Amino acid sequence: MAYADEHEPEESAGEGGWVPVATYGMVYEAEFARATLESAGIPALVQGTEHVAIFGPGWMGPSNRGITVMVPRECLEEAREVLAPAEEETEGDRE
Repeated sequence: MAYADEHEPEESAGEGGWVPVATYGMVYEAEFARATLESAGIPALVQGTEHVAIFGPGWMGPSNRGITVMVPRECLEEAREVLAPAEEETEGDRE
């Protein structure tokens, strides 16, 4: 997983808007992050699933462009904190 730039997050809609919190290589990872954020009371959406492989929307496998999880700008820091434990567990599994 890659975190979005902390210093200059991109704004995509309106005042405050939605900003990227993380990017994943697999659709199911991004959907898991979205569900984790929503269970913590943080609104989240997934962008980039329309470009996944030859299988199109609904594919839960790898993406050649990355799948981005977006949150409202005012929730960015809290969202990073919520996702941090999942990142630590994933890194621990690789060791």
